[in-house]
Amino acid sequence: MQLGDNLWTIARKFDLRSAQIAAWNNIDLESILQPGQELNLEFALNAEEPVSEISITAGAKEYRVRRGDSMHEIANRFRIDLNDLLGWNDMNPRDLIFPGQLIRIIPPENQLN
Repeated sequence: MQLGDNLWTIARKFDLRSAQIAAWNNIDLESILQPGQELNLEFALNAEEPVSEISITAGAKEYRVRRGDSMHEIANRFRIDLNDLLGWNDMNPRDLIFPGQLIRIIPPENQLN
């Protein structure tokens, strides 16, 4: 763990969910992590199914975030409603994105009608 790390940033680095990391490590989702603290991420390596909703949807179309992108700009670029884009990615308007992160730009299969 490094100064400034939190469950969300770690989850995004490893394409996991913060809640999964918290549950596996028996810590509160809002826990303040300490530099040098170790988290066990073995559950992700041992999972029979990929842990990311983005990766388990075969027909998902994704966009890799580039430096300077924002969710608003990505929504405009692909002519997507911002609230839909946030919902498909289990995000809220306050969440940060980072270069290299994969963002779903079409609805999950179970939402296609």
